[in-house]
Amino acid sequence: MYIPYGKNLKCYDVNSLYPFVMKENLYPVGQINEFHGDITILSDIYWIADVDVSTKKDLIHPYLQIHGKVNGSTLRTISPNGSFQMKLHQPEYVNALKDYNISIKNGYFFEKADIFSGFVDSLYRLRKSYAKTDPMNLTCKLIMNSLYGRFGMAPITKKQEFVSRDQFKNMIGLEEIHDFLDLGDSGFFVEYQDKFKNISEHKCSVGIASAVTSYARTYMSKFKNNNDFTLYYGDTDSIFVQEELPINLIGNEIGQFKLEYTFLEGVFLGPKIYCGVTDEGKYISKVKGYK
Repeated sequence: MYIPYGKNLKCYDVNSLYPFVMKENLYPVGQINEFHGDITILSDIYWIADVDVSTKKDLIHPYLQIHGKVNGSTLRTISPNGSFQMKLHQPEYVNALKDYNISIKNGYFFEKADIFSGFVDSLYRLRKSYAKTDPMNLTCKLIMNSLYGRFGMAPITKKQEFVSRDQFKNMIGLEEIHDFLDLGDSGFFVEYQDKFKNISEHKCSVGIASAVTSYARTYMSKFKNNNDFTLYYGDTDSIFVQEELPINLIGNEIGQFKLEYTFLEGVFLGPKIYCGVTDEGKYISKVKGYK
């Protein structure tokens, strides 16, 4: 939220933001390599680094995000002005140099490759072949939007079982037991390491998952600190502005924007907390976690 109240505001949403940046960009793959110092001297790699950051001036719309405590206790995602430390992805680094002083300390680098474009193209074509009311349209949408998050899931390498007291005694010394609950005459509920699950077989990559969100933040930042637009509110994949977007940005294709509605009047109180009356006389209220 940047301006709490406005009139004649247009709400634009991106068509499939995460699938779009998955399709259009290269992602960290292969061996994880550690580095110290200025990694920017190397090309054709993807890196994630610990950095020191300071804004070159107070930004109207600061856009590099960190986790910080609000009111001394609550941990929130914030975008501060001033000096701070953070972990930063290469695309956000390149995009932020115009507004921030950034000193790279150390981190990890990878090879980079196109791993998503074929997947997204085929799913998006399949989705468009069905009407929005068809379950297949929603199914394709959910698969496209949820894939990146699967790369960030913690691998499950533990098993939980109910066992008898004799079985539990036999497990001691043979299994790597993480926790157990004594159920008296009913035996035990035990959690132990699954010997047959290798963490390398889970195909997880936090680097890939976080790179998707990094590219998405970079894409949406084009509307921040931009003299062509008066930005009242911005979300993960939406903006509220007074101006019409250029015609080349509008359309039904992946990555283009669609006009959701126009607020005759709108009030913005915080992240995902806003309401307004549309030019069709409809009252819209959004409060995260509340219906």
